[in-house]
Amino acid sequence: MFKGKYGELVPHQTMIQDKYRTNSYLEAIDQAVNEDDIVIDFGSGTGILAMWAAKTAMHVYAIERNPVTAQMLIANIERNEFNNITVYVGSAKEFMADYPALEADLVISECIGDHIFENSMVVDFLRLVEETGAQKQIPSHFMLYHHSQYINRKQEKFDRQKALFSSMGIHLDLLNEEYMPNAFLDVAYFESGDDYRDYYFGYTPGDKVLLMDFVKESDLKDTMDIHMPHASEPGDYIMLYYIINLYGDVWFTNTPSRPPTGNHSYFQRLINVSEYRQKSFKLRIDYEYDELGNEDSPNPNIFLS
Repeated sequence: MFKGKYGELVPHQTMIQDKYRTNSYLEAIDQAVNEDDIVIDFGSGTGILAMWAAKTAMHVYAIERNPVTAQMLIANIERNEFNNITVYVGSAKEFMADYPALEADLVISECIGDHIFENSMVVDFLRLVEETGAQKQIPSHFMLYHHSQYINRKQEKFDRQKALFSSMGIHLDLLNEEYMPNAFLDVAYFESGDDYRDYYFGYTPGDKVLLMDFVKESDLKDTMDIHMPHASEPGDYIMLYYIINLYGDVWFTNTPSRPPTGNHSYFQRLINVSEYRQKSFKLRIDYEYDELGNEDSPNPNIFLS
């Protein structure tokens, strides 16, 4: 989730200038690609990863379903004079239908959302790996975690204002989620174990608790159990984040302790549990959920019970 749509310039600038994100992928590609490799770059965007792989690989298939972004992808490939990249404008499902016999050595996808899953991109990526018989994949290993402590709104300034109004006979103690609920899904911007860059949420230190560890589609869980220290209260949010092995010794994470690069195009995912009044939850993710144009809002494929 970030400002802008994939068919607009801002999100692509945001992703490219995120040095931690971009350089991690480039390093992983350097480790993975061999000269005789057939490579698929799924969700190719403006083609940064496809072109980087094509510097070494025999051939690269760049898949992009957004028609506006695909125009930029084609223009970038032509501008940089790559003749070993084939652009496919369409979805992964359509690509597999049109290339049923294609065998690949490596599948790359910059498909990670704020809680790993953004639309159906991850499962589409894992199916591409399986269908093409690729022995290498970037990312190669996914781990989803929840934070052991609730995350809450920053309240200090508001509490001071409430106290000021209270001294003048106007009481605002009912301004909370019970009467004016917040959205079910939100995001936080934490780095270096600190919340200095997040205007809305405060960071509470805690441990990471593993929810799911997967490499292929059959590893995905239908439900995951979350146990918190106490029953949720107004203002409580559960936080999700991930640690991912891109390839070899290259790792990528959006844990609250991630490095302070000055620009992150990924956040941590927050789930509002104010109304639940319970300490144990079952988390479900709709892996097949897919909706064009929702990339600048929290992906609504998370469910709690």
